[in-house]
Amino acid sequence: SNPMETHQQLTQDLILAIAYLLITCFSLWRTIIYFSPKGGGKVITLFYTTITLTAIIRSIWFFIPSNVLEGTYVPIPVIAFESNGWMGIMISEIMCAFGSLCLYAVFLLIVCYWAHMLQKVGHPTSPETSYLLDKRQAVARHPRTGRRRRGPMETFALTMLFLFCVQSLNIVLFLCRVYNSEAMILYDAVLFALTSVATLIAMTMFSSKIRVVLTTIGVINANSTRPQVRRILAITVAANMFFVMRLVIELFIAILLIVLWTEQRSFFVMVSDKYWNNYIFFKHWSEVLVLSLELLISTAIKSSQSSNTEGTQDRAVQRKARRKNKKRTLQESELLPLKSDGGVDV
Repeated sequence: SNPMETHQQLTQDLILAIAYLLITCFSLWRTIIYFSPKGGGKVITLFYTTITLTAIIRSIWFFIPSNVLEGTYVPIPVIAFESNGWMGIMISEIMCAFGSLCLYAVFLLIVCYWAHMLQKVGHPTSPETSYLLDKRQAVARHPRTGRRRRGPMETFALTMLFLFCVQSLNIVLFLCRVYNSEAMILYDAVLFALTSVATLIAMTMFSSKIRVVLTTIGVINANSTRPQVRRILAITVAANMFFVMRLVIELFIAILLIVLWTEQRSFFVMVSDKYWNNYIFFKHWSEVLVLSLELLISTAIKSSQSSNTEGTQDRAVQRKARRKNKKRTLQESELLPLKSDGGVDV
């Protein structure tokens, strides 16, 4: 492998850095527009914030020349506290891993939100029901403490905490010199391959259920929910295409490292330039594509619920109401425009 970064590799990194920077600017603009620290708006704010964090971390990583941190473009096996340049390689791996965690957080947040909304639809709580339950608790000899339903933000925080701990274990094992930096790459490849499969299954399952719920609500209320259904379907298709591609990419690099270790009977192996260039190209351009699609879907596909009710109310009143509630309506419909009786628990 050529230890120095070639002109082609440098150009590819620069183009990727600019692409991520453009995503950063657009997602940051969306974050500012829809910033809301309360209620369902918090979910929308976090959705755009995670996209912004992912893009800015990736942009910084690609703007830094390879010889500054890693020393070489293609990673070389190093051992903590022993090999030259091990600190820079560890910092580079931490940046890559944290960027990937932020990327998956975008989709895990959607999964947690959809799951919560389906739970609210399946177990609605009306004021009358709450009143009867409170009365029953008051007269009971041994009253039971009501079980609080976990909100989407709490579920999301616990999920990300688990992934962060699993990812931190990789750094700890490297610092304890259990294995070298090449094994760190294998660890990350297996971790994100499994995460891709789990997120793909969850998104597909919840997306299917929630589209059925929205269609049923539209039929009952005689109000079209097709824009919302299209948005959810578009998000699901874009995400699942990314997860399938990411799964193939991570399995490719994992199998390649295992084959090299088996052939050379050593953990000190190096991937060839050709394979590593293809890995970087497909991995990161797929990220740019899916982040761009998520921003495009949330921006371009507008809700048309109000247009379906034209003629049933005074148009001047409708226009006034739409102007007054424009920002709130868009916030509610960004990820899932499904209104519930009690709002969104966070």
